[in-house]
Amino acid sequence: MSNKTPATKSNSQALQPTSFTEINRIHRHALAKVKKGSLILTSSTSGEGVSTLAHTMAVRNADNGERTLLVDLNMRNASLSATFGAERLEWNLKERDLETSLLDLCVEVEGVNNLFFLAAPRDDDSVQFLRDAERARKFLANLEKEFDHIIVDTTPVQAYNRYNVDPVLLSAAASKCILVYLAGDTSKYKASKSIEQLQSAGAEVEGMIVNDYKNPNLQEELFNLAERIGKLSPSLENWLKRGIRNSKIF
Repeated sequence: MSNKTPATKSNSQALQPTSFTEINRIHRHALAKVKKGSLILTSSTSGEGVSTLAHTMAVRNADNGERTLLVDLNMRNASLSATFGAERLEWNLKERDLETSLLDLCVEVEGVNNLFFLAAPRDDDSVQFLRDAERARKFLANLEKEFDHIIVDTTPVQAYNRYNVDPVLLSAAASKCILVYLAGDTSKYKASKSIEQLQSAGAEVEGMIVNDYKNPNLQEELFNLAERIGKLSPSLENWLKRGIRNSKIF
């Protein structure tokens, strides 16, 4: 890529390591099958972990040697733009020729080779511009000329607001999409309705990722059980907890 773009820093301290087995599996199935393409990440409601997953997958993909662009189009909560400390610019898509490069809007991420970031647009005109299916396709196709993979963080499917870029429409315009589901928080009905909306619009739904962040793991459940037993026998509680801590299962 000949154009030299400004650099921004990635604050990844709150993210899980990109070498985790689950992230590798997701990366392999969602991104590594194709040489180039765009991937939309969305959810049914806010707070399901979409931004964190988009960030983590983008870093993992860049580490794999692919030129990757992470795009913040979560207009409801542009947390990625804040995380990267990137200036939100006016994209002015209405005045641009979408056959020409958009690299002037993208910044290189310091400390992560092959990773670039596109902060959320500041102008409402560009948001409205992308609410048209054909224009959204041209926008993504433009970026696909410059990058191997484009990973887009979007607004939740069920968040209806004129200031949002419709994630359903955007998913239909992209190569594929993934729905993130927060187990124990979002209802299965909402998740199934979101999948139905995406597929009805013509989106290629790669799958659904279950976020177990709010669900206790087996070790935590056993500790909770030991504490309940401790009300009757503190000594037995301590014995059980030692056994749980020393177990090679966890």
